[in-house]
Amino acid sequence: MPLVKLSLCLACLLLFGCKSIQLEPVKIDVSGLSIRPCDPKAVTRLPPEQRSLVCYQVAGQARNGSTRSLRNINLYGIIRDVEGTTLKEGRVGGLPDLDNGKRVPFNLRVFFTRVPREPLKLEAFRAKGMT
Repeated sequence: MPLVKLSLCLACLLLFGCKSIQLEPVKIDVSGLSIRPCDPKAVTRLPPEQRSLVCYQVAGQARNGSTRSLRNINLYGIIRDVEGTTLKEGRVGGLPDLDNGKRVPFNLRVFFTRVPREPLKLEAFRAKGMT
């Protein structure tokens, strides 16, 4: 019986359309990016087995230029050291929910297993969220 109901719902969507459903992620504008070492006290609050990690903080602003409020926002990018060695690539962290037309500052902690050679470079940063 549940399969029949699901089939009917899908058929209605196909026949009549539904503009309020968005299945693809919405791109978010990211600007003002910077990276700096974390406050040393931040590492002391970590569990003992993680205190050997090196903490950096990525800061910037995210702006939702769409007409929809966004949730489950992920920030992606590449962090390289001074010699171009990739230290982190892919998802950097999650951002707070973002209403349409709003801009919010963010600060994310990124941890490395060794002290990176500075200055660090932030490349190809982007954010996407779902409605």
